[in-house]
Amino acid sequence: PPRWLLRELLMGRDVPGSIERGLEGALDSLPLRTLHGRAMAALRVDVRDELSKLEIPLLYLKANQDRLIGPHAGRKISRLAPHAVMHRIAAPHFLFQHAPHEAADSITSFLQACEGR
Repeated sequence: PPRWLLRELLMGRDVPGSIERGLEGALDSLPLRTLHGRAMAALRVDVRDELSKLEIPLLYLKANQDRLIGPHAGRKISRLAPHAVMHRIAAPHFLFQHAPHEAADSITSFLQACEGR
């Protein structure tokens, strides 16, 4: 896909230059066949049965501005794993790169809540 489209889908419009250069470097370092294979493998993964049997705490970090993974994913997770906790973060698909402190805070809060169980 064109680089501008990947940037829009993964990083949003307000991406810092360092993150954009990091993506460019990663894309340039991998053969197109590898990128295609990884994308296709991600699309074929189906762990719904395993998810519904999961008995450990589960945190789902939902990027509110994600243009790649739609809201249907969160609804499916909530339906299959009702014990899951969803934290919404104002960020695009590259949540950890765009909002690392918010993601870390969500993870820390989740782990602290798990300690009390």
